Amino acid sequence: MLLSREYVNLPVLERMRLRGKAKDLFPTDLLFSPDEIETLFQKAQLTHLDDKDIQVILKKTEGWAIVIKMLAAQWREDAGQYETYLQKKSLNLQRFFEYLSYDFFNRQSVELQDFMLKTSLVEYFDLDFCQNIIRSGSELKMLHVISQKGLLARQSAHGVYQYHSLFRDFLQQKAEEELSDKQELYQAFIQYYLKKNNYEWALHFCSLCQDWKRASDILSQVGRHWIVSGRQRLFQHYIQKVPVSYRKNPRIFISLGDMARLAGEYEKAVYWYQQSGYLFAAEKDAVGESESYRGLGEIYLDIIQPVEALRYLHQAYKALPEGQEEKKGELLYLMSENMINHGNSRQAERYLALRHRVVPFDHGDRNNLQARIWLRTGKIRNVCQLLQKENLDRFDRMPLSFRDSSLILSLCYSIQGDMDQALQYANKGIQYAQAIHSQFIAVIGYVRMGHALLLDYRHNKEICRQKYEKALALADTLSIERSKTEIYWGQSLMAALDGKWLEAERIGQHALSITQKGKDAWFAAILYLTLGMGAVFCNQAREGLPYLKKALSLYQKCRDTLGQTACFLYFSHCYQQLGLPKLFLQSYQQFLQYSHRYSYEFLLEKPSILGNLGPVTCETLRQYYQALQSVMENEESVNSVVTTFGGLAITSRGRQILSEDWTRKAAKMLFLLLISFYDQPMNRESLMTLLWPDADSRTSRNNFKVTLNCLLNILDPERMPRTSGTFIHKERTSLQFSTSEECYLDVRDFEQSVTRGRVLLAHHTAEGQALLQKGLALYKGDYLCGEVLNEPLLQKRDRLKLLALNGGTELANSYVNQKKYRQSIIWAEWILAIDPCWEEAYRILLISYGIQKDIAMVKQWYRRCCQVLNRELCMPVSEQTEELYRYFTQ
Repeated sequence: MLLSREYVNLPVLERMRLRGKAKDLFPTDLLFSPDEIETLFQKAQLTHLDDKDIQVILKKTEGWAIVIKMLAAQWREDAGQYETYLQKKSLNLQRFFEYLSYDFFNRQSVELQDFMLKTSLVEYFDLDFCQNIIRSGSELKMLHVISQKGLLARQSAHGVYQYHSLFRDFLQQKAEEELSDKQELYQAFIQYYLKKNNYEWALHFCSLCQDWKRASDILSQVGRHWIVSGRQRLFQHYIQKVPVSYRKNPRIFISLGDMARLAGEYEKAVYWYQQSGYLFAAEKDAVGESESYRGLGEIYLDIIQPVEALRYLHQAYKALPEGQEEKKGELLYLMSENMINHGNSRQAERYLALRHRVVPFDHGDRNNLQARIWLRTGKIRNVCQLLQKENLDRFDRMPLSFRDSSLILSLCYSIQGDMDQALQYANKGIQYAQAIHSQFIAVIGYVRMGHALLLDYRHNKEICRQKYEKALALADTLSIERSKTEIYWGQSLMAALDGKWLEAERIGQHALSITQKGKDAWFAAILYLTLGMGAVFCNQAREGLPYLKKALSLYQKCRDTLGQTACFLYFSHCYQQLGLPKLFLQSYQQFLQYSHRYSYEFLLEKPSILGNLGPVTCETLRQYYQALQSVMENEESVNSVVTTFGGLAITSRGRQILSEDWTRKAAKMLFLLLISFYDQPMNRESLMTLLWPDADSRTSRNNFKVTLNCLLNILDPERMPRTSGTFIHKERTSLQFSTSEECYLDVRDFEQSVTRGRVLLAHHTAEGQALLQKGLALYKGDYLCGEVLNEPLLQKRDRLKLLALNGGTELANSYVNQKKYRQSIIWAEWILAIDPCWEEAYRILLISYGIQKDIAMVKQWYRRCCQVLNRELCMPVSEQTEELYRYFTQ
């Protein structure tokens, strides 16, 4: 066995190595592992150390056997030291240092001792460093000695040396006692590291020798670069060491502004940029003054206040002297981004084109401008393809405020209906915000998480609410009202999904008032769309239409095809609720056309934050569309159309009959009687009795002859003399509304479809459901709403309403049986819009929400049922409803 600190290269040993007869053990083979450390201390009866203590000892000693053994012996002999370690977790290595001093260090030559003491003051050193600092002429020899003789130093493949951490601690302690020229050495170190552009180590030695003037100069030179490259903590570490009197440097101030801005501390950032601007102006430094204005402009870019941002960016551009084309190009890039925030994509593209003329070569897209242009013009898939290439697990990437790729991707996936991806990227944004201590990015991250949870709001209601509240609490600490508008967007949608229209409208309008001050047309369009969506969710379609019209106008101005498509979708919902089939068909066909042309099929297939959300779905629209198509096909084949639900409307050969055309009230009443009892001939005598119950027979006949002639002239003024025309079939003793296919009557179609649908529902469910939907789609309000009716007609109105309610109830129950709860909820709410006291509809809602474990909605609808029945009928809910409520809530 041979023991040596040096590698033994005797010829005989080399031959033995080649034959596999010699085994070399190197220092790394003798290092203790965690298990070996634990075993050693257990043998020394030191049993109170846990895994964390073992790791502390391993890290400090690097597994060095002699140190670990010495610690165990020292603690076993001196219980006080052991107790001190357990309480304070600090290692006392003085005995080991004494061993190094007397048994090792003092045996080296004076020249080598001096070399080791000086090189121990730095963490790493190489030949170039030694030749510039030591200057003894024997640096190469010294390095050879410490590497070959195993003097407790490691050498990398690139010729860089590093002492064992404990040995370096020992050497530094000796250097503190024995080196008298440390200050001169520190200055030499500073010069050396500055020459190598190693500013961090230069600053380290500036702080050790308290050369604050030079430290200030270095920080003013490298501060902005460190901050934008993710080294804010390093800058903060050194700037805090520099006395305040040495910090009065405009470039340090502008660096502090950058650091505050990227951390979301915008009030501090404004202060530092303003202070730097004053100093640059006093020094007549136009470029520096421009940078201060630019910093202020970037603040307002970050918080999306385009008017303020444009003012400062223009000032920055005007302040630049000739020859600063690169900086002008950067400002044009920021102006382009600002136009995107303003909702003016055309102007943004003009600024980019101007930038290219000023600076032809590409500087990259550090603010994700291209992605944001695509986002705000509806090219969602392009955004995802562009940004997914980035490594978003790296926390040293440049902070971009709300423009961070993870936040943009989360929003894109919420729009596309991919909740899992949206949550994943929102979480990445929050983790990044926590890593760089940016509250503003954290606010947006929690908001985007809330948006993602809206896609399955029924099952994530409480968590969704918590995310928005967390974002709002963080935003309150920033004192930036604009940072709250996206939170209000989500909260307005939440209120609407809960059926609270007044609250949804209040929140949305408050967000709009903030957004409009900042002149952000695109986000204002989102908020108008949100208010339109909320109105649809709460069955307030008439109130939603003005909001949707405003949203569409703004989206068209911004050239956002996705936003326009979403507007057409919710126009369709509004017109369906209002019973305006022609307008519905027009908007729904536009929605389908845009969806296919721009590949927005996800709006048809999945819940999205822009559509297909909540109680109203595209499936409902599709079924309504199919039912209407068959109706419209019939209408196209007829010459005359009579609609009665929601009010009387008559069209004859393209001519609409208006209220002023009815010159005789009796003529209109005669027509109403004929269309109400369309399925049977009506005896003329019976009609006379209904029209003039108190007149004698002769008067009645004369009145009837004049009234009938007047009616026929109103309905069909171009008919041939002595003919009945299109609408009325005359017999000698009776009259009947035309049974010809040329004349369409909606009440006839309604009764036939609903009656036939109810019959088919039991055995041919799909066919029955289709017929019921077709018929119920015609019920747009009370029969002959707004007309003065006699008793037979009032009874007819009540029968038709009851038929609609029973048909809707059976349709909703059929969806419950098929476990299609979204559809059952839609039709139950449709029933309650007709008759708020229809208790069976409340029971359907309790079952639909209860089976889905949405207890909050069960309680909400039960409370509404109790309130309505008590207010309108002065009666409690039925025992059947009570039992359902107890079943789902207990």
